Amino acid sequence: MKKQANFQFAIQFLEPCPQVVDYNPERVKEKLQTALSILPISILIIGWKIPEDFVDICREETNKIGIKLYRWQPLLTSDGELPVTKDYQVIGLNGNPVRGFNNMPSFTFMCPNHEPFREQILEHTADILCPGKYDGIFLDRMRYPALTHDLNDSLACFCPACQEAAETVGLDHNQVKVDIINKISTYKGRCELLRSLLLPDSINPPSGKENPIAQYFAFRTDCITGIVREATQVARSFGVDVGLDCFSPALSWSVGQDMHSLDKIGDWVKPMTYLHTFAPAGLPFELNEMLTFLGKSSKHELSANLKFLSQLVGFPIPKDRRVLMTRGLDSLTLSREIAKAKRLLTKPLLEGIELVQLPGITWIDQVQLQKDLHAILESAADGIVISWDLWHIRTEHLQTIKDIMLTHPS
Repeated sequence: MKKQANFQFAIQFLEPCPQVVDYNPERVKEKLQTALSILPISILIIGWKIPEDFVDICREETNKIGIKLYRWQPLLTSDGELPVTKDYQVIGLNGNPVRGFNNMPSFTFMCPNHEPFREQILEHTADILCPGKYDGIFLDRMRYPALTHDLNDSLACFCPACQEAAETVGLDHNQVKVDIINKISTYKGRCELLRSLLLPDSINPPSGKENPIAQYFAFRTDCITGIVREATQVARSFGVDVGLDCFSPALSWSVGQDMHSLDKIGDWVKPMTYLHTFAPAGLPFELNEMLTFLGKSSKHELSANLKFLSQLVGFPIPKDRRVLMTRGLDSLTLSREIAKAKRLLTKPLLEGIELVQLPGITWIDQVQLQKDLHAILESAADGIVISWDLWHIRTEHLQTIKDIMLTHPS
């Protein structure tokens, strides 16, 4: 099977980091020109809080060949211009603000149910798009914090604004909080809670007063869908396209993302099915946290937990936990996750694939990359988003994409 005629290539470039201000402008241009010469990229997605001359370089290069330039924009975390405000932070089961991963502002989440914060988000989105430099906006961090091994500290949100919003839909927020705390106090309850969160599909999610916990998780997805819809409406007023960054389908419900509802809002969706990333949004990282949450540490108990979790997510998890943490998941996972996403989406599905090699964070070699690309090719995805970001991606990896996706039959 050959690549679809309308298969799209998008690429993420210049993720904000302390070092980005020291990048050489000529090197920035060279990296971009090299990628554009190898692949027929149609969408370039550039980060927030990067030097303005880098934005101008990207705009100039995209104008030359007539492709779209998107702003890569976190929605519910800080982008450096819109700071983390403690009054708006999401609140965990323990009543404390949920800390961001490594205390990073770009991973410290704020609650969309605070009306003043919603207004700030929408005004900020307009300010970003007003100069007219971008053809699209790519919304990232449009979710609640991911689950960690300690749900008391990570499951959110239980702030007063959420309680007020929940009451309008007949949800007893305080009772749900008590019910969840009771659930996570036992092994059986933790299994039941994960079963509620790791839904393979969300077209017909469980809800109703007979199951308050399920109703609460459905309420969370409505909150995320609502703020994404409002931000998208702002973007539409400037005539730009909207791409949506989502967790991989097996985990998306657990962070408040209902792909079926989000599909009706954006122009395309990128599922982050990162197989070899031990960092937030990477499947190995998130699954490892869930295994720790389940508890029980003997070899037999770990084997049972792996089997249980594998059945929930719908793909095999390595029996050796060290393999999960250092090498990640089999390419079969891509095929199964894309199939789930295709059932939920009508808009183009541009599968996210990590091509970066960062010690202790991501792992990929040419053999594994080839397997992953063939899995994507055979899955009938509408395109790929090469992630994150081009600055750290080897040229030979880009050439491998060309050889497999454009030259050879799968």
